[in-house]
Amino acid sequence: MNNSELYDKAREKWSMNSQFLIMVEEMSEFSVEILHLIGGREDFKYIRLIEEYVDVKIMMEQFEEYMKLIDKDFEKDSAVIYNEKINRLIERLK
Repeated sequence: MNNSELYDKAREKWSMNSQFLIMVEEMSEFSVEILHLIGGREDFKYIRLIEEYVDVKIMMEQFEEYMKLIDKDFEKDSAVIYNEKINRLIERLK
């Protein structure tokens, strides 16, 4: 089973609204680990930051698959916006 099929099954089992809530939860957990890194927390471990990063990445992949189903222009629109934001970053760094 490829990831797209896996994400379809997850959406069918738990609903996309449920998956959105899990995505927010995973992003929050990732944010907490970043704050632990920045704050110099004594028990900080990079592996926990990586684990949360991967959880967010998986949820973002599910989001992307879902958006492609409901918005035929998602890939094109997100590519345009991505390039605009990258170009803005380039300009800011000049």
